[in-house]
Amino acid sequence: YQEPDEHQENAVSQTELYGHFKTGEVDHQVLAGFERIHSLFGYVGDFNFYDGGFNLVNPSYNGTVPGKAVSFGSQDTADSYGIYLQDQVKWGNWRLLAGWRHDEVETGRKDPLSGVSEGQDDDADTGRVGLLYTITPSTSVYYSFSQSFVPNLGVDRNGKLFDADRGTQHEIGLKHSIWKGLDFTLSLFDIFRENVVVPVPGTGFRVSNGDQRSRGIETSLSGEVTDDFHIITNLTFLDATVEKADPDRLGDRLYGVPRFSAN
Repeated sequence: YQEPDEHQENAVSQTELYGHFKTGEVDHQVLAGFERIHSLFGYVGDFNFYDGGFNLVNPSYNGTVPGKAVSFGSQDTADSYGIYLQDQVKWGNWRLLAGWRHDEVETGRKDPLSGVSEGQDDDADTGRVGLLYTITPSTSVYYSFSQSFVPNLGVDRNGKLFDADRGTQHEIGLKHSIWKGLDFTLSLFDIFRENVVVPVPGTGFRVSNGDQRSRGIETSLSGEVTDDFHIITNLTFLDATVEKADPDRLGDRLYGVPRFSAN
């Protein structure tokens, strides 16, 4: 007899303020915001045994249905607050995008059997910068850099709460307008993530020891060939590998990630 119970909650609120102004010849588009996120994942596994045995040759259906017996479970929560500010600047042939974000995160876990709970606080400052230069009215080159910070729910096999997932991305590219309405893009990118939570084979536990890197080249062509013929196409080469994990997984490709993809 078993009766698992699972409960999830996710609530997000976001408030943003936009502004547009000029300082001399420099045009600014400003964005400021506040974000509040609450996440909860609760699981309780109840099971018990019927009393007595069951004889297939001479069955008896008078057994007593057992009551619930909570055997295992957890309640994982994450509450975060974030503020961010961004400015997109236009000056001559240059475009600059600069942004900053600060996050405060509280993660916790409660054992429904013992009532014991634990928690940890974490915070991070992350940023993003993008710079684009228009060589001609139809051709431009760009570079972008960004950072990420995402809390991980749950604990490892020793009951230790996971550290947050952090990442960085570098990208350079070329944008070209073949004609008005038809655009071609070529980009090269490098994405690195650390503290990625991965499963431990054969144990049912997870561990936060995964560093992963994804490098690749992507091209795309999209827009209007004619008024009646539109096209969206891209081709990607991606080298996505594990850079830190158990020794037998180092250098492995990421699960489910193709080396080539196109559409």
